[in-house]
Amino acid sequence: MTQLERFTQRARRVLSLAQQEAERMSHSYIGTEHLLLGLMKEEGGVAGRVLRELGLEVRRVQETVESLTVARRTTGLTKIELSPGTKRGLELAVDEARRMGHHYVGTEHFLLGLVRQNEGVAIDVLKQLGLSAEQIRKQTRRVLQEKPAVQTASQSEPRVYSLALLGFGNVGKALAQLLESKRAEVREKYGIDYKITGIASRRIGWLANPDGFNVDALLAGNYPAPLTASDIRYWLKAARPDVLFENTSLNPQTGQPAIDYLKAGLGHGAHVITANKGPVVHAYHELNALAKAKGKRFLFEAAVMGGAPIFSLFREALPAAHLHRFRGILNSTTNLILTEMENGLTFDQAVKKAQDIGIAETDPSADVDGWDAAVKVSALATVLMEAPVKPQDIKPQGIRHLTGDQMRAARAEGKPYKLVCKAEKVNGKVTASVRPEQVNADDPLAGINGTSSIVIFEMDTIYGLTLSEIGGDAVTTAYGPLADFITIAKGEASQ
Repeated sequence: MTQLERFTQRARRVLSLAQQEAERMSHSYIGTEHLLLGLMKEEGGVAGRVLRELGLEVRRVQETVESLTVARRTTGLTKIELSPGTKRGLELAVDEARRMGHHYVGTEHFLLGLVRQNEGVAIDVLKQLGLSAEQIRKQTRRVLQEKPAVQTASQSEPRVYSLALLGFGNVGKALAQLLESKRAEVREKYGIDYKITGIASRRIGWLANPDGFNVDALLAGNYPAPLTASDIRYWLKAARPDVLFENTSLNPQTGQPAIDYLKAGLGHGAHVITANKGPVVHAYHELNALAKAKGKRFLFEAAVMGGAPIFSLFREALPAAHLHRFRGILNSTTNLILTEMENGLTFDQAVKKAQDIGIAETDPSADVDGWDAAVKVSALATVLMEAPVKPQDIKPQGIRHLTGDQMRAARAEGKPYKLVCKAEKVNGKVTASVRPEQVNADDPLAGINGTSSIVIFEMDTIYGLTLSEIGGDAVTTAYGPLADFITIAKGEASQ
């Protein structure tokens, strides 16, 4: 096991926060002073608790660091590396863990390593603020020796996450509303708190506030002035998110620019969550590998059927189950259009209704021509069947050619039309289709109307597992990213 692999998630986050502090101060190195600020800002760690209990505040530490390092700023783009003092401090942290018989290296070892070398800007800052190395060692021992009390998540200090939302349309706004309405419940049950520090979209530009936005003001359309630089990396540096939510428009052919946005988020050191199917289809393995290399997560529950737990179900609850085939209705917009045509509307009138209630785009081509459904089939096959299938290979057939008379006659016959999505894996090869089909009245798909969706999975171990989502909307889609975020935070808390 390498030394880095022994670092806890909180310890790794300290290093990420230290780099952010160095970048914020335009320093070309990560010094002991940045490591000290990282320890202060990682509020859930032992070191942060020790320093707070000794009377330190982040603001005072920042001001003291800046006063001692004002002459060290650099200009231009440079590679930020660990200073010799920081490298030595981390080596001593590993030694502290060894001395204490710990198999991990945590924030407490970072702090003890810093003060043990007894030199560097961090030590100067602590001395200027009236703290000695011995005081810190004694307080650390006291905290570690305390018998831990049995605490609920609501009784312990919550971990505060900084969140950035890229894309602030219907789903982005619904996610912001969910985060607000669920805040107390998430804090109570899971010990998680958060602030939205970044918002961006084509219409409003790149907005950043590391202290957190007033979400009610954002939802009311009261936006502050955007950043002057229109670049995601500049925005991420300003917003400093722990988690990036990517909810931009779908590009079914390439998945761009969403793929590059997610890469930038991972490169910044954030977990990334998307409701966008394109990156899952066109860069699933690449993004997964990058996330793993960065010690982060790439999750996408809302990519298919909104908040219905498809990917997490297979990931968490169906170990060693092999998916042979699936069949379903995966596009709620076309399902609504077909339902409204059965009820008497023309195709154009049904499309207009879907647009009016906010589930169809101004240009509905991706939905009505079957491309959105094809991308969803591709995503399911790529992730669940481990067999990449591109949407172009599916050659989807849409619903433009269907008339209201056809729809009503089919329903009267007991064989309604549905835009049926299918995929089957045989001998390692996947065949897939998206096309309008008449289904029998006793078929589970026949009763799925309006904005509802359904998928039926057949596995080697379970011969028919059905998931349906009744009446999907922006809120159900936004729930997927929220659930992914809680999954990430719970995973970090357990490490």
